[in-house]
Amino acid sequence: MVIRKRKLFLSLVSFTIVAALSSVVVVSEIYSIPASYASKAFVRQMSLELIRGAVTVADPFTPNRALTGPVDQEKVPVQAGGLDGGSDHLLALVKEAFPLAQVSLDRYDNRPLITSQYQFGYQTASDPKLVNIRNLLDIRDQVARQENDFQQILLVTDWVNRQWRHGSTGKFDPTHFDASTVLEQSKYGATFWCHVSAMTLVQIAGSLGFQGRLLTLSSDGYSRDHAVTEFWSNTYRKWVMFDPDFNLYYASKGEPLNVLEVHNLVSEGKGGLIRVVKGAHRPIQELESRIPELFRYFRYFKVDLRNDWLTNHYFPGHPARSDKATLYWPDRREPVILHFNTEANTVADLYWDLNNVYLQFRRDLSPGGRLSVSLQTITPNFSHYEIGDDTGKIVKSSSSRYGWTLHAGHNSLSVRPVNLFGVKGIESKVAVSIRQGGSL
Repeated sequence: MVIRKRKLFLSLVSFTIVAALSSVVVVSEIYSIPASYASKAFVRQMSLELIRGAVTVADPFTPNRALTGPVDQEKVPVQAGGLDGGSDHLLALVKEAFPLAQVSLDRYDNRPLITSQYQFGYQTASDPKLVNIRNLLDIRDQVARQENDFQQILLVTDWVNRQWRHGSTGKFDPTHFDASTVLEQSKYGATFWCHVSAMTLVQIAGSLGFQGRLLTLSSDGYSRDHAVTEFWSNTYRKWVMFDPDFNLYYASKGEPLNVLEVHNLVSEGKGGLIRVVKGAHRPIQELESRIPELFRYFRYFKVDLRNDWLTNHYFPGHPARSDKATLYWPDRREPVILHFNTEANTVADLYWDLNNVYLQFRRDLSPGGRLSVSLQTITPNFSHYEIGDDTGKIVKSSSSRYGWTLHAGHNSLSVRPVNLFGVKGIESKVAVSIRQGGSL
């Protein structure tokens, strides 16, 4: 009886091994990859899934997260139309408040926020190491004199490119990345590659209040060919790409491009529409000669869903630093690859808004022409809103709700978020005119 059980057990083990090997062979054939690569990938993912399951039950790590804005949780009765927030809804509310007046909408610069379903880990402003990193940037006065945030980040990109020659003699820890240790090594001749340049730029610019992220580009979906950054620009109201290793960015029709825009133009055979804009400092000639080859790396790309390397040191395998914390862009025009990253379902998942504010209006129950305004924003390291009206007065508020008192004549309201670094976000502004046509 014992012998039979052992034979059955050995048969089951043998069957499992054969089935696993067969699966590996099939997968390697489908994706045209070595069987060794497929087997290692599956073992790795099985381990990560086990850790993810354990963390779901009890996560021993508590991250320090940056506040991205106050949340409106007040339960206020609303009129028909709810929190539509559109221009027609605002006009209807004003007319309801002033039924005997002639009402017109003069301005409506207010758009709903584009949001991603995935959470991003933003570096907190409270980490004292950021101060040390910021102090290493000896061109802060020059940065402050630039006319907009895009030019400021461009200047920092040029500065990072000047710190070392491209190479691989330096050492760094990507999971506990601290730009100050890299810059200290560069003083003694250490060299670093694109991945380190990108992370350094994200952290240096982040110490000034600009939000950036790390992207990995690949010509085949498997090799890590190149690393670049994207930063949110208030000036252009979009994420734009900066390549600190080659000290350049890409533009088309007078506007800087993000990685997806470069990817699409290259995939559509329209690379000729892309202008390569080089920074003042030029890297070694070996890199300079490779610039025309860079477009081929944009076939596949993925985005790290965090830039909080300085503060949150997740243990190995933790979901917040594993493959699941990387957002992959699937393009059906390219051959499908074997990967276990999180796939972006929409462009919004990949390119969400920052530093903007969306105003939603509802009637206030108090007497008179007063509207309750709900303020929504995604501003990492949020500090407060700057709120102005037609009186010219500017108030600071960290609340998610504002009371807008209307009156006969011209009424305007402007709101913009400000982060803890003092960087001002994008202004939303509305204006209505109320002309008395009887008793108000």
